[in-house]
Amino acid sequence: MRLVNIKRYAAAVLLALFAYACNAQRSLFADKTISKAFECVYNIDNESFVAQNALVKDEAMRRYLEEYMAVMNYTATNNKDNYNKYMTASDAALKVVDAHKYGHTLHCNLLLHRCLVEMSNGSLIGGGMQFWKAYREFKAGEKQYPEYEGQIMLRGIFNILLSQIPEKWKGIAGFLGFDGGDLAKGFECIEDYRRRMNGVPGAFNESLLLSFANIFLSHEQVVSDELANQMKLSQSPVVQYVYLLSMGRKYHGSEAEKVIAALPARFYNVFPLFYHQKAKFALRGLRTRDAIAAADDFIRVYDGMACRNDAYLIKAYAYLLDGNSAKANELAAQCVKLAAKSDVDKRTLADAERVPETDRTLLRVRMQFEYGNFYESLSTLRGYKMPEQHRIEYIFRYARAQHLMGDVTHALANYDRAISWAANDKRYFGPYSAVYAADEMIKQNKLDAARAYIKTARQLNNGEFSKEIDQRIALTTRQIDKMENQ
Repeated sequence: MRLVNIKRYAAAVLLALFAYACNAQRSLFADKTISKAFECVYNIDNESFVAQNALVKDEAMRRYLEEYMAVMNYTATNNKDNYNKYMTASDAALKVVDAHKYGHTLHCNLLLHRCLVEMSNGSLIGGGMQFWKAYREFKAGEKQYPEYEGQIMLRGIFNILLSQIPEKWKGIAGFLGFDGGDLAKGFECIEDYRRRMNGVPGAFNESLLLSFANIFLSHEQVVSDELANQMKLSQSPVVQYVYLLSMGRKYHGSEAEKVIAALPARFYNVFPLFYHQKAKFALRGLRTRDAIAAADDFIRVYDGMACRNDAYLIKAYAYLLDGNSAKANELAAQCVKLAAKSDVDKRTLADAERVPETDRTLLRVRMQFEYGNFYESLSTLRGYKMPEQHRIEYIFRYARAQHLMGDVTHALANYDRAISWAANDKRYFGPYSAVYAADEMIKQNKLDAARAYIKTARQLNNGEFSKEIDQRIALTTRQIDKMENQ
């Protein structure tokens, strides 16, 4: 089970893409009735939406909002029984905005939704086709109204996404009409949008986008405390979901569970992914029965594939922690079986395949660490007799806990030990040790040492999760370059 699952995080941001494509339209949002109706859609508030949308005088926009609410409800629940209804609704919404002033941007937004739906139902080809269509609409909008705020936000999104295409695929992407993408330009567009929309009522909540961008790039610093506080106050299930993701990335398990406990019941009805979050944090808090119950609730109501795999892995880990290895192995096998039917997250698959050989004590340490109980994880490790086959994971987790508790000297020494053992180990512990050590060297302004660690990370990065690690290496390298050029 991994902290970063790009598909489900992308699902959260794609659910909110309508906000920048529409909320940014000052001409539309000058009409308070439209603004309030869009707010209901953004919050997936079906009860309030009917009354608010009835007040919208623009018939085309009213119809568009009706279809968009249907789109949002389908995407949130991913109920396969509603697939045809979803396609009918999105087709209708596309037709409604054909003649709209910003039709290309609105079309692009809807097609990105369709991309998500196709991919979540296991159709990578169908999803890819919708993404290609969305990009064509985006490029048409670039020619027609490049200074429109919604278009600027799309420019940022596409630059970020396309910058992550592996080098070996860029030739094919170019042949299909995709530009290479520029990460720096993507973030510049986001900042430009924020400046333009500052103070505009109903404007897109930039905290969600920034969270997505950082999570997508596997970066440690997800959101600032200021933005996190803004997200806590949101009535949108999408924003609250991404807030929980950011808490997981920051190892704030206890804070996340407070949020989960305060969620209104309707959030689970319109956005079942909250059951998945509930299960995940219960497991990290070592409340195995609660984790199993929440995972069962999620599996019962959610038809999507990727997160179902992770839910089975959560249950497998819970049974393993309880000492029921046979049940854990059975559930892990179900996770692996489901992986054959979907584009499942590779780390989830790798972890599921390793359940039969997973050391229960190290699993306990991993959960304590991910919850934010660093002291407890160190205490568990100190009293542990290390099996030889697990020594690199043991020392890596020891180093990470020490690092996050501020014991930099011992953390660096243990990172170096993990690196020295990594030559014949294709797992991620070696290259990530080098990346984290490089990050610390940057903090100390020892840029030559940071570059040396990054070089080591590249040399070791020839095993699992190499693309993910490449992204972290690229981010750290850019940070070094930026500091050297200051």
